[in-house]
Amino acid sequence: MMLHYIYTRSFIGIITFMALALAAWGALPARVGARCWRWGNLVLMLLITAAILYATLFSRAEGGTGLILAPFASLTAARQQPELYREMLMNVFLFFPLGLTLSNALPRKWHRWGRIILTTLIGCALSAGIEYAQYRYALGLAETDDVICNTLGAFLGAASLLAAHAIEKHKERAWHTNITLTATERQFLHIAKAAVSGGEVTAESVDWPAIFTLANQQKLLPILFEAVRKMPAAEENVALFAVTKQQVIGQVLNQTVRSAEFVCQTSIASSALRDCTRSWSRGSFAAACTRSRITASVRTTIFISLTRSLWPATNSFWRTV
Repeated sequence: MMLHYIYTRSFIGIITFMALALAAWGALPARVGARCWRWGNLVLMLLITAAILYATLFSRAEGGTGLILAPFASLTAARQQPELYREMLMNVFLFFPLGLTLSNALPRKWHRWGRIILTTLIGCALSAGIEYAQYRYALGLAETDDVICNTLGAFLGAASLLAAHAIEKHKERAWHTNITLTATERQFLHIAKAAVSGGEVTAESVDWPAIFTLANQQKLLPILFEAVRKMPAAEENVALFAVTKQQVIGQVLNQTVRSAEFVCQTSIASSALRDCTRSWSRGSFAAACTRSRITASVRTTIFISLTRSLWPATNSFWRTV
């Protein structure tokens, strides 16, 4: 009954339905919770699988049978019998909902192409099993073209994952395109770029309090202040530049003190590490450190020292911490 209803639909109606379903399954994942979406598709997949088995096996009575193994034989026959084109389309459509729901029922952490391939293979295996059962129990004509069309339908349904990915990327591009910067933010980016690269800094109608606030938030205040402190704007905003200078001095002194403390702790840790190495004949590193009276803070310093020696590329980061 279901197959008869599908078979009587027009080409345009079936293709339109498939296109709308792809669009809907591409857009809905972003609007529905991941758990609800997955379980909903799982339930639909089970119902659709049961409907396919009922329509192709359980609703049929034993009768004539046959076997056509040559692939694309239906295409050749359709030249004399155009109605076979409709039959092939309906075989594609029969497994389209299965591919649509099964691919979306699989875990999202799997790569989309992995889910598409797995869904297509499952659709192919199910179709081949149905064709074998039809031939084995004389329930109808078993054709290789039916398996090909069913597999194509499962693949087209699974392609909803590609539609969902394309929609997500389009939204991301639209979001990045719609990002607008204020005039102060654009000025800050221009001045910061010039300060870091050593280029020329232009200071026409600059909101210096806002610029210095942004620079302080981004940990760029010393670099930016050094680039602009000799500009004419410093004479026009003496009070502001004086306060900012004190902030910069405080930050630089703080960094200097922290660096000095780090160097001091590193030298202490190096001496303690030598003692620890001598006593590290048995047991774990922690036990050896305990015997050598190395505290937890010094152990951390040892670890940092080893990290800096093993990864020299991180030295620039450690110098700024």
